[in-house]
Amino acid sequence: MVNYVINLEAEGKMEKGKATNNNFSYLGKLRFVEDDFQLFEIEMIKYNEYILKFNSPISLKCFADGQGFYCDYDELDIHCYGKSSQELLENFSEDIVIAWKIYIECDQKVLSAGALAMREHLLKLLKRL
Repeated sequence: MVNYVINLEAEGKMEKGKATNNNFSYLGKLRFVEDDFQLFEIEMIKYNEYILKFNSPISLKCFADGQGFYCDYDELDIHCYGKSSQELLENFSEDIVIAWKIYIECDQKVLSAGALAMREHLLKLLKRL
């Protein structure tokens, strides 16, 4: 495990977290916690060489079911699972980067009308730093 600072605000204090590898981190705030529900406000993610900043922070609702954590981010049709909330956030970050690679970094001529709409939506949500 590699230590990194999450910049996660929980009950008014900063906390330090651990990543499963040194290629992932995010900047955000933990807004609400119950036994089976967490609400993260995410401003930016880093995954491998990608640093993607949301133009406005997004709210990501995470649920626990006894087997792990899951989330549905319907705006980009992303559905993730993790054994821990940390793994879930890592998987979510990976899915965002994959969407960026598929819709932004490809040749626009090969994209369908639906894919072009997704590309425009991603560009409204995110920018690469």
